[in-house]
Amino acid sequence: AFGADIYLAEGNLTVDGCTFNSTTATYGGACLAMNSKSPAGEKDAEAYAKLKAVVKNCTFNNIKTGTSLTDGAEDGPCGVISCVHGDITVEGCAFDGCEGKSGTIVALASRPSRWGYKFGNALLKMNNCVIKNSSLVRLGLIYINGKDGDWSDDPSRRSAAFINNTAFINT
Repeated sequence: AFGADIYLAEGNLTVDGCTFNSTTATYGGACLAMNSKSPAGEKDAEAYAKLKAVVKNCTFNNIKTGTSLTDGAEDGPCGVISCVHGDITVEGCAFDGCEGKSGTIVALASRPSRWGYKFGNALLKMNNCVIKNSSLVRLGLIYINGKDGDWSDDPSRRSAAFINNTAFINT
């Protein structure tokens, strides 16, 4: 359902020079899902949003994610790459023929931990990528969502994305 190829719940990950073909996920993160596990206690809460991943020089072909509007949350993050917490860098990757619901290519979201004062930031840096022949049902090929849509002045409740030198072709 989530993270059909890779599911990152703790730590750091680098994926370099890999090819992903025809993967399907009912909900999100068909090729990579990042969603830190809930901390065991308040003292662990600082680690809640510390996931880090680098995906570079990879090819994603014919990936399907969030396969219908009735699967999962109606507007939940359902990308080829889904990052609910943490930092992700996507560099020099090609996405071709991908289909999805919300955030077909990258879905980025932050949400609170069990303690109201601890929120997980999500950060996307996407550079030198090509996205072509890809489609979505709703809410963008790149989907960026803060804490329940609340863009407050508290920077710990925000998602942010920096997209540079990336081509969107026939989308």
